[in-house]
Amino acid sequence: MRINLFVWIIVGINLIVRILETILPGKTKQKGKITAKWMLTCFAVSGISVYVLGISEFVLRVKNAKIMFVVIGTVLVLIRIFLKHWATKTLGRYWSMQIEIRDDQKLITDGPYRYIRHPAYLSTLLEAVGVTIMLNAYYTLTIFCIMYLPIMIIRINLEEKELYKKFGKEFMDYRAKVPAILPVKFL
Repeated sequence: MRINLFVWIIVGINLIVRILETILPGKTKQKGKITAKWMLTCFAVSGISVYVLGISEFVLRVKNAKIMFVVIGTVLVLIRIFLKHWATKTLGRYWSMQIEIRDDQKLITDGPYRYIRHPAYLSTLLEAVGVTIMLNAYYTLTIFCIMYLPIMIIRINLEEKELYKKFGKEFMDYRAKVPAILPVKFL
């Protein structure tokens, strides 16, 4: 039963961190041109679903956490928190939950962006996988993949289209060198 308490604590801490990441950074940033506002709603619904469905599945089906999965899930969640913080810190005032390009925008290619073009999306994947593994909520993980992965692919395409409009060849050169989500060259 102690392991279940640990699961609830880690899931709760991650949820609090996620909420703070959502509400805090946007207060001092300059506004830019937003594309596909509906995309944020899709992301929010899929993100909330991971917690609602995952916790429901754990309570109704699983009931007791397995230590190995708790450890793996916790490591993934901790990596997620670090990666998301690093990505938003590197973007600074250019960070946005929307697909948003500012007039004075610079193409950011340092920090985690030197390894992958979309570290925040990778952090979301790590969060979903980590939380659902921790909760042994594999049905939820399957539903998340079906809901989120197509949305993420569409969003990446829309975002990169806007980055190409803004930066042209500079972005295309960056895109040719740096993978999208995973720090390997097959994507």
